[in-house]
Amino acid sequence: MSFKEVVKKSKIKQVYNENKKNIQLVFAGHIHAELSRYEHFVNEGAVDMYYNINDKGSSPNKKFHRLVWGYNGLGFNFTGTKIGLYSEGVLNLEKKGNLCTNDHVVGVTEVGTRVWNVILVMYKSGKSVDDIVNYMVNEWLENNLHLWSQVQILKSEDRNLKRAKHTYEEKMSLVHYEEADIKIVVKK
Repeated sequence: MSFKEVVKKSKIKQVYNENKKNIQLVFAGHIHAELSRYEHFVNEGAVDMYYNINDKGSSPNKKFHRLVWGYNGLGFNFTGTKIGLYSEGVLNLEKKGNLCTNDHVVGVTEVGTRVWNVILVMYKSGKSVDDIVNYMVNEWLENNLHLWSQVQILKSEDRNLKRAKHTYEEKMSLVHYEEADIKIVVKK
């Protein structure tokens, strides 16, 4: 089962609908801000300096979008406890204490890259900012909530996860979780 299918079985739609207005407002605000920032770099002739990927696979923009989209894109966190996604290890605990953490299954850098690429492709194709915001907020977002979904896992399990070693497709197939011997359980 893919991670997207696992997330669909969780409480994410319910939690999203309860917070939809604020999530959409924050997401739309980030789109406006990021397109304005992009236009600034275009106008200053600094696109290459800020957006081109260096030999280490990063750029100032990629680092920034990790924060803007990956962590703060919705102004809301779909933590494992909110949406009901846990590792078996967590559910086997009698008392959680400080033994648990929330893992961004897709990864915040991947989320930042994916969201920005969708926006940038539309912008470069000539879509207006309003059309981009409308599409992203009213069509794209609800179908991509899995990008921000987290699973509550044990800190000891978290240490076994390989970081930045898997493609998006592998993450969606939960290859990194299988390699770390972590099983996700949906608890409503």
